[in-house]
Amino acid sequence: MLIIEAAKTILQHDNFDHFQNEIEEAKIDLDENDLKEGLTILAGHCSAFQIPIITEQEASVLWKISDVLSEQSNNANVNLSAFFRALMVRCGAFIPIQSPSAPETLYLLPGLLEDDSLSDTWTYKCGESWKTTLCYSWLMSEAVPANFMVRLITTVVEDMLPYIVESGMDCDDSSNSDLRVREILCGKTAVYLKLGSKAKNEKENIMEIFIHLAEQDNPLCVASSTMLIGTRRLLCSAKGPIGGEGKMIWDGG
Repeated sequence: MLIIEAAKTILQHDNFDHFQNEIEEAKIDLDENDLKEGLTILAGHCSAFQIPIITEQEASVLWKISDVLSEQSNNANVNLSAFFRALMVRCGAFIPIQSPSAPETLYLLPGLLEDDSLSDTWTYKCGESWKTTLCYSWLMSEAVPANFMVRLITTVVEDMLPYIVESGMDCDDSSNSDLRVREILCGKTAVYLKLGSKAKNEKENIMEIFIHLAEQDNPLCVASSTMLIGTRRLLCSAKGPIGGEGKMIWDGG
């Protein structure tokens, strides 16, 4: 009963916006306004961060406002919040995001990744003559593991956290060449990143990276005519300055 209640408290939401609203209400009810939210930790450094992540404190707050769980917590001899977190990790409902740069323990919530609209906005074409697009793809000839994109998203976030947390949105002009994360948008089958690279006293160069696990009939899927029914293709494309055969893109990506 307790395990079902703990899982339902986290997973009952149909989207992450509703989830965040409930956390805000729980903070008010429990007078825990100093609690840092997972998105808040990163939002101060990144203009757009669309990915369902929470801290262990946020999860604990939601469990505290449950009448069933709070009553049992008061009578239990163990830390139920820690037990529930470990259980959610074990079941794959919480995916730890491990990075020494993160000021708090963060968890990805795969169940709240929204259906993709990212692929509807991406195009391989460049509107500016000084930009180019690089693309590489891998044919997934065998069945793709169910948690493939979740693992990929987790790895991307872990790799980007040092740049998000340390560099922030605005970098001092006196600093050396620096890579900054402007946006990370995630869906069930796609990840979009916007990176900025700026050398001392120079204009910032923007690189866009789009990673997508595409079905054969997807408009963005390349070489789809050579694919068998049921196979997928992992696509990684990037836009940026054309100079040096795309050197800035390679350095930024």
